[in-house]
Amino acid sequence: MRTLPLAVWALVIAAFAMGADEFVVAGVVEEIADSLHVSLGAVGRFESAYALGVAIGAPLFTAIGGRVSRRFMLLATTGVFLVGNTLSLLGPTYDVILSGRVIAALAHGAFFGIAALFAAELVSKGKQGRAIATVFAGSTAATILGAPIGAAVGRALGWRATFGTLVLFGLLAALGLILLIPRTIGRERARTVADGTHDHAHADGHAAAAAESHGHAHAAIAVVAATPGGYSHAESGSGVAGVAHAPSQASVESHAHNHSHATAEAVGHAAADFGQHMHAQPGSGAGHDHSAGVAAADSNVHGHSHGAGSADETELDAHARMHMAGGGSAPLPDQLRALRRPAVWIGLLTTLLGYGGVFTSYVYLAPQLTEATGLGKQWVTPMFLIFGAGLFAGNQLGGKLADRNLRLALVVSVGSLAVTLFALTLLIHNPVTAALGLLAYGVAAFSVVAPLQLRVMQKAGDAPDIASAANISAFTLGSALGIWLGGAAIDGGLGVTSVNWVGGSIAVAGLALTLISLGLDRVIAPEPFEGGPVQLAHQH
Repeated sequence: MRTLPLAVWALVIAAFAMGADEFVVAGVVEEIADSLHVSLGAVGRFESAYALGVAIGAPLFTAIGGRVSRRFMLLATTGVFLVGNTLSLLGPTYDVILSGRVIAALAHGAFFGIAALFAAELVSKGKQGRAIATVFAGSTAATILGAPIGAAVGRALGWRATFGTLVLFGLLAALGLILLIPRTIGRERARTVADGTHDHAHADGHAAAAAESHGHAHAAIAVVAATPGGYSHAESGSGVAGVAHAPSQASVESHAHNHSHATAEAVGHAAADFGQHMHAQPGSGAGHDHSAGVAAADSNVHGHSHGAGSADETELDAHARMHMAGGGSAPLPDQLRALRRPAVWIGLLTTLLGYGGVFTSYVYLAPQLTEATGLGKQWVTPMFLIFGAGLFAGNQLGGKLADRNLRLALVVSVGSLAVTLFALTLLIHNPVTAALGLLAYGVAAFSVVAPLQLRVMQKAGDAPDIASAANISAFTLGSALGIWLGGAAIDGGLGVTSVNWVGGSIAVAGLALTLISLGLDRVIAPEPFEGGPVQLAHQH
């Protein structure tokens, strides 16, 4: 790590700041509510707004991404982050701060895609995977430490200091990026790659698109690196390694850009190296991320699990190998036709509901610990760390379960989320049981990511690109919905712990839809892949 350029570490600082931005509000919900004289539910809507901002920012930055240099995009996303958090720091009213949250979120996904590319370009071929892993390690740390740091700073210096800390990190990162990122990197955008199928402007135009998070921690998925023939994904954590497939012209799902120096093989190695170095990246994925590769480490799939043995999964093994070659993605009309399949829409709705309960309780965790558990505010930070440890373990577990048996993984992960949320309603009233409940909740929360994402790509058949991108939006919208419903329950006088059964109820709805979807598998099957033969890219 000591041999990595300083510019990579500037990217790490920026990644940490943007990753932490998703979580810091959860640590200072009560302080903000008291200061602004608003309800806890109103403060929770800051996080709903952030999730929606990520969804808006992806297509926005995609629209401009093909017209400017990648270096400019990198600095622009960092600048937008600074503007948004400065508004939150100095905003005199609720509405101004809410606007700041939306603005900061706009840059979130796009940044992680560009940062992954620059990390690979800043080092020699043999160090690309390590550089990418190092950058995303910043977001991994933010996923676990964001809320605890926010709570600690907010308690000591006031909640505005929490946003001030983000601004300081952002300024430090921006200064480092300006001084250390070579101006020559990322300028060549129109040179056609060797196979003549994609040019740099085209690939870069896609790069900001899906970047929910890994980026977006609400999606917990990270796409790691693009290649001239196709891009590699790495789900944040859970042992999920690179999944490579070629982007169609409709693809809006690449956290990472095509770049001038890496060949398909080189970045294939980078993605594989990433899988070895990054054991968990929620935010990664996933984590989030904010976004969307979810194959397990040894499966090399774009929608396959080893253990289920169903027709879907056997068929998708062949699909995965074709897509991983960097040339098997379906044309635009076929990609769009995938969205007409009922199974895909059922999968998207399952994601929205199955993941919708994840952050319903988390955003309001601090007031639960002080009001229901009876802990002093000095204990909020350690409790958030316990939850973060659960997230780390859940990322690992979800990928392994999906790799062994996707159907079982779906039922177990979504069902466990429902059970832990309902149980937390009771466990939260005692410090010891609350700690155990939060650990279990964290494990369940991020164990759902890989199975839900893999399921949708599986149902898309030979057109996973656009379906995968749509599923990232489903993760984001599910988060926004769950947080909003939790806040509505609190504002409705149901008590701060009501968010647990609200989240559990959403998860139950997701579980019911999961079971219905699995029951329909024999009726609605993915269409066979009709692409020509391709060569396998080297993947972990």
